[in-house]
Amino acid sequence: VEKYFFEDENLETAFKEFAQKNCETFELADEENKHAHHALYKEFCDMVEGKLEAFLKKENVSVEDFMTEAKQAHSEMGDFSIIGIIVALTDFDAFVLLMKQTKGGAK
Repeated sequence: VEKYFFEDENLETAFKEFAQKNCETFELADEENKHAHHALYKEFCDMVEGKLEAFLKKENVSVEDFMTEAKQAHSEMGDFSIIGIIVALTDFDAFVLLMKQTKGGAK
């Protein structure tokens, strides 16, 4: 799963396309977040979850088996485990930063 999150070009493309499609609602200097930002964040998290579930299904791994292994890895590796990676990826502040960086780079 870690290899998928770090090396899959289709996943990276999906994240970039989502950010490029939705970054215009974010203001670079604005410290406050709009209600629309939270809706986009939920949509982004749902996309991440869907991509992960599709990958697990393709690999014939149940969500339950993945969670068991991920919890074990997290207890051994902490934030460097796949759970740490997913939490970091779906953190609201990191999402806002991604969107602002995308908007800033789009100009």
